[in-house]
Amino acid sequence: MQSKMRTCLTILLAAVLCAEQAHSLKCYTCIAQSSNDQCMIPTDCTDGDKYCATIIGTDKSSSSGAVRITKLCLPMCTAASQHAGLGDVSTSCCQRDYCNRSGAASLRISYATLEVGILASFVCLLVWSGL
Repeated sequence: MQSKMRTCLTILLAAVLCAEQAHSLKCYTCIAQSSNDQCMIPTDCTDGDKYCATIIGTDKSSSSGAVRITKLCLPMCTAASQHAGLGDVSTSCCQRDYCNRSGAASLRISYATLEVGILASFVCLLVWSGL
């Protein structure tokens, strides 16, 4: 009886792991749009794509300082900011489904980081107060 249960659990575990690997990343995509509202096209990435990327560029040569947003799936990504003579380009990357929702993805702080900071502050207050 126990050996049948182990076999069943092993097969179930293998099925779950295989199903998870078959899932491809989903990102929002667009090319050179002026608004994040125009960049909400859900896209199934290819199996080789591991990142959702958001690239925000500003054109300093125009009087309006036009912003262009591009979102896409990428196999490799390096978050970076570049300051060129004619404008700035900022690239942010993430690895969860639809994680590139916001046009300001690089400016967001994760809730986990925020919670750790609050908890650490609370512990410091307790230590300093002598409790």
